[in-house]
Amino acid sequence: MKHSQITDYFLPEVAPFRQKSRRISKDVVFKQTQIADYFLPTVAPVREKVKKIVKVVRTKQSRINDYFSYSKKIIKGYNPATGSWHCTVCGVDMGETNSRQLCCKSYCPYDDFNY
Repeated sequence: MKHSQITDYFLPEVAPFRQKSRRISKDVVFKQTQIADYFLPTVAPVREKVKKIVKVVRTKQSRINDYFSYSKKIIKGYNPATGSWHCTVCGVDMGETNSRQLCCKSYCPYDDFNY
């Protein structure tokens, strides 16, 4: 079929649909209110759950931000102001003559990846 034949074939069926009135019948409105009444009791608990989840996420995010802002203040490695060495993981002062990188001999007890 050519393009013009296809449009001619479908045009009579589509045209009456386009000319229909946009008024909504009372039956349709009634069905919509029934559906809304059905879903309203389930929407409120979902909103409360979403609010709780958002609150938990914001709390965790603020704790993470606090941790990173605190960890930036911790001196790690050599501190030339005091002349002492600090653990590279937790920042514990290990003294002036101790040039190890970790506060225990080969590990830091505060490290998440203890081997």
